[in-house]
Amino acid sequence: KGGRRVHIFNPSSFPLAVFSLALILTGTSDLTWGQDIATSQFFPPHVYLVLFLVALPGQYLFGVASMTLSAVAVTYVFGLLYFAATGVYFFYDSYIPIAVFLGMHLLFTDPSTAPRTEGGRILFGVCYGLSTVALYALLGRAGVPPFYDKLLQVPVLNLSIQLLDRVAHSRRLRKIDPVALGRGLLVSRQRNLAYMALWAGVFALMSALQGVGDRHPGQW
Repeated sequence: KGGRRVHIFNPSSFPLAVFSLALILTGTSDLTWGQDIATSQFFPPHVYLVLFLVALPGQYLFGVASMTLSAVAVTYVFGLLYFAATGVYFFYDSYIPIAVFLGMHLLFTDPSTAPRTEGGRILFGVCYGLSTVALYALLGRAGVPPFYDKLLQVPVLNLSIQLLDRVAHSRRLRKIDPVALGRGLLVSRQRNLAYMALWAGVFALMSALQGVGDRHPGQW
């Protein structure tokens, strides 16, 4: 990656994905209380805000806000469209469940196993969000607990980072490369702050619209 020897897989999510696959294949998901854990993460007050704040230092130091922003945005937009078309929430009672929101901040955002380019990182986040949606649907239809939806895809996405960087550098996307647009105006940490500010604005808007938060209409 960029001429350096680095590990391929996210060291925190790879073991989770392996054990998740083993639990699915052996039909022993109930041993983990995984569904109860995923559901109970919503119980603490202001938990969406807490996760947002906890992730800020890493976003500033390592420039991963663009991944979280794109993952949350594409999932939220999908949820809005699904609700408009069907009148129900895709994720049962929310646009973005708290367990998925946690994954989008702290699970797949390891900078060492993410694309090197800013455009690639945005695509990485989009792929994570869309793959979470796809896995939630596929697991549900297969009769498998859906809480694996934020775990199984991460190793596959780690293997795709060079492809995503090449796509981001393609002729069509190069014209809208965020780094190219801001070249000469923002240095690395300033660019990180710009993404953080954009993400903060999106999060504030989603909270104001009750897309996330303690008083989301779909929650009990």
